[in-house]
Amino acid sequence: MRLSTDIFLTDVDNSNELYGIHNYHINAYTFVHKEIYNYLSQCSSINDFTKLNDDLTDEQISNLVDNGVLMINEEDYANRSKRAEKGERKKCIKTAYLHITMMCNLSCDYCYIADQTNKQREELSAEKWKTALDLLKKQGLESVTITGGEPLIYQNIREVISYARFLGLQITLLSNGTLIKENKDLLSIVDKCIISLDGLKSEMRKGINSTSVLEDILCVTNEYRDKLVVRSVITKGSENDVNLLGELLQVHSISHTKIPITPCSICEFELIPDYIANDLLDSDLGFPVRCGAGDTVIAISSDGNIYPCQMMVKEEFLICNIFDADWLEKYKMNNINDILADASIIAHEKCNNCIAKSLCNGNCRATAFNVYSDITAINEYFCDFCEESAKKTIKRFFEDKMEAINGC
Repeated sequence: MRLSTDIFLTDVDNSNELYGIHNYHINAYTFVHKEIYNYLSQCSSINDFTKLNDDLTDEQISNLVDNGVLMINEEDYANRSKRAEKGERKKCIKTAYLHITMMCNLSCDYCYIADQTNKQREELSAEKWKTALDLLKKQGLESVTITGGEPLIYQNIREVISYARFLGLQITLLSNGTLIKENKDLLSIVDKCIISLDGLKSEMRKGINSTSVLEDILCVTNEYRDKLVVRSVITKGSENDVNLLGELLQVHSISHTKIPITPCSICEFELIPDYIANDLLDSDLGFPVRCGAGDTVIAISSDGNIYPCQMMVKEEFLICNIFDADWLEKYKMNNINDILADASIIAHEKCNNCIAKSLCNGNCRATAFNVYSDITAINEYFCDFCEESAKKTIKRFFEDKMEAINGC
């Protein structure tokens, strides 16, 4: 028996009596009294756990073993770690990104789908989109994100969104905001509208008049402002401009979120801002974290082709077309999710010993492909971000649990 070294500890209350302990190898979370943990640490320091059964109850020992604080059987522990890494395949489509059109009226330098936009291709009619939604709804679809290109360019977007609402789906609209003024009525039938605006002086987005977009956003009536989220991609040098935008939006009670640029090539590394200095750490990485691409999440391009996610709308990752007679069988037979899982933390020793491993899972494989043309590559430029975000996420997880306990 030994005390696991694969754990991250955090204080979780003001009484200094509890540790929240996260075992990142088996993705387990538990509370442990500091007195007990200090006792275990003392046993570990002299490598003597012989009195454990006398000093702790069977229930306490069982809880410590189940949550990876104590290790009795090394082989069983290794097997549990492998199961946690692989996760569970659900093969049930819950979320679909609908690239309703691939046409866009902007040209952003960092666009992850730039090679797919503004090219001649078939676009599904509104009726075909409705048929596609019917097919997906029968398989358990719960939410859709309407995106593009710029989705508001699509002529029959109201008809498609209205039908998604009729089906009872959660609807998020992603837009660059340039056409939001003439389409404000859509806010009555979507659950959320995320508008990309990187400040008032962004030089990374060609064709946008940021001041005009901001004015159009501010014209949205109070009735729908709670549905708006303005999202800014921060690049090095744009921090002050983005913060100024955030201050303006706050005055008008409009939500603002900041995210760091996700590089699409090695040359874009120089654009990555300081995560900590700019308060960009993500405290909502999620539990559990296995990527749902090609499993519970899919993306559908404007011609009906199904891909694993919105970041992988590329020929290399084509699964099938939603109108193939055997589309569902092809979706269930695709193994992209296993490939993505096997290509992440399992393959990298650095990831395997990182506290963020069960939260970031080696980071986004699609991003690795975009940058290195290799889904097995490690995204080292994101390591600090993911590790610090993991600490923040784990601490918040335990704080929320403690708040729930105290509220009972």
